[in-house]
Amino acid sequence: MSDVYLPETDHVVRYIKPSLFNNGEISGEAFQLRKNERDGLSVNWLEYFGDIPKDRQLANVRRSIGIDIKSTGRFAELAIGKTQQFLKDDSDCEARFVHRPLKANGSQKEDPSHSVIVGLPLPEASNMPEMPDLSRRIGNKIAEYCVEAIFPGLLRE
Repeated sequence: MSDVYLPETDHVVRYIKPSLFNNGEISGEAFQLRKNERDGLSVNWLEYFGDIPKDRQLANVRRSIGIDIKSTGRFAELAIGKTQQFLKDDSDCEARFVHRPLKANGSQKEDPSHSVIVGLPLPEASNMPEMPDLSRRIGNKIAEYCVEAIFPGLLRE
């Protein structure tokens, strides 16, 4: 199956666990690949759910995302085209946003909007001594310059 790249005009959200959101700021670590994300940084494609209000798109993400969402967690929104261009201009990083829906598997429920950001460096990938860890640097840049909006992990009733 070939990759389906997300349109540059669209948006994704990444769940930010509470420990990576402090004093209204998202840690750059939230945008670094983790050991279980070797295929790409997990995100959810908002426009997958159609041309509906953003709060309904987010409600669909909350229902389908296969992780435990905390009330103090957040979703960070990225504009695909702006993020790709920023990373290319700033870090010569060729990030691409790819639709990779998850099928139901055991306790994992189906996540049709699941996507990944490919082309980001792995944390151990930067072995140039004159340069700080490239993964950390890019994660910090995404958190500082590319996050368009922050939404609650769960809505309080």
